Amino acid sequence: MNVYISVIITAYNRKEYLLNAIKSVFNQTLPKDKYEIIVVKNFNDDKIDDFINRNNIKNILMVGKLGGFLNAGIKVSNGNILSFLDDDDLFFSNKLEYVYNLFNNDAYLVYYHNNYFPINIKNEYIKFKNNSPDFNTSCINIKKDIINVDYLKKIFASPDTFMYLCALESNKKVIKNKIKLTYYTVHNSTSNTFKDNIEEFNNEQLEFINNILYNFYKFNDLFKLKESIRYINSQITNWEISKFSFNMDKKPGNLLDFILFNRTSIENTVIKIFMYSLIRIYPTYFRRYIQRKRFINSVKHNN
Repeated sequence: MNVYISVIITAYNRKEYLLNAIKSVFNQTLPKDKYEIIVVKNFNDDKIDDFINRNNIKNILMVGKLGGFLNAGIKVSNGNILSFLDDDDLFFSNKLEYVYNLFNNDAYLVYYHNNYFPINIKNEYIKFKNNSPDFNTSCINIKKDIINVDYLKKIFASPDTFMYLCALESNKKVIKNKIKLTYYTVHNSTSNTFKDNIEEFNNEQLEFINNILYNFYKFNDLFKLKESIRYINSQITNWEISKFSFNMDKKPGNLLDFILFNRTSIENTVIKIFMYSLIRIYPTYFRRYIQRKRFINSVKHNN
């Protein structure tokens, strides 16, 4: 397989991290004739644009949804393999060389998710863990021809999960390993605006969760394979429970309604019954505990 990689870097409203992200891709151990860099952003910046123009990097200026940003980058890409990078994350210098060799030596591989090194906005190591095979777009490397680009441009949340589901739906080889190739920056929000009021934080989280759930229910109509549906419903379970913990106005319904809001696995049903029991017995205490815990974690990540 003749591999050529297109790295698509997206930035929305944030300028302070983007140049470092671009440089982390520009300064790779992989020869520059093996990959290209595409930057998609919604702003101009003299310093950033000067670096882009001097180094023959594709520069797309646009407005729209997150999926539209990715779709715009894919449309102008020449690579058969795509790697993505959020503006506040960084690539290890050997990432693209590793990705290139992995895809070049395995014609059946369509999706590779590398591990990450979590840092805060001061570039200091922090404790953070998420082992999902779709977590963080900056860890995703995917064969371009399996992506449903027509649907991608409509997405405003969960593009990482969308990519993973496209890979599952292809019924081809998917790899996730522990090799760390990305620096993942942990902070409160994509706007990098910290909410120091717990009520405001809870409302923002509830809106975020509603957007995520909207996408997952749409995904259930788009993807058909059993493994894809199982993964979608496991995510719906998790996010529905999160939504319930942030929505103090919502009263617990009956057990049957709580469990049967979609097709689901036995494991998810057990989780739902356990969470439902906590919510029914300690509705206010349990919710406030979850809210405070997440708020405190957010404070830690932003200091």
